Amino acid sequence: MTGPGYLRIGTIARPHGLRGHLKVHLDPDSRQTLQPGSRVWLADAEQFREVLLEEINNQGRVCVLRFAEFRDREAAEGVTGWSIHRKTGDLPLLAEGEYYWYQVAGLSVFDEEDRLLGVLEEVFSTPAHDIWVARSGGKEYLIPAVDEVIVAVDREKKTVRVKNLQELWEVDGR
Repeated sequence: MTGPGYLRIGTIARPHGLRGHLKVHLDPDSRQTLQPGSRVWLADAEQFREVLLEEINNQGRVCVLRFAEFRDREAAEGVTGWSIHRKTGDLPLLAEGEYYWYQVAGLSVFDEEDRLLGVLEEVFSTPAHDIWVARSGGKEYLIPAVDEVIVAVDREKKTVRVKNLQELWEVDGR
């Protein structure tokens, strides 16, 4: 259960320790949007609950969070499997040419020769940079989200233009 204007940023995996901490899996770029004192919303199929983030501890691919509302393991167990959301209006502003995942999801991806590669369906992070995943007709294109590859993003026209990287993909049998 979520409402319009909210962005899903992660999922609660399980309690961590005895004092209400939670191990969570955050979506790409979400770590930068969270600071102690941030208000977030937790949701399952039936409830949508506002909570206050008190602590954040990055531990590689997961984070350990503590919310003011959960002081023991039993309370934390009650939200295992819930999703974590932020109001899109509360997200920090990004620099020119940077985008949140929800802002580019669903855009059509074209190369410089105006060939459709697919629809941008997924983003995942690597140590070097994000990878945008475009899919169409059973094909998948892994596009490095770097200035040298992304030519233009036009959210109004719902398109992304990328350099034609023949060495990375084959389009239309060419």
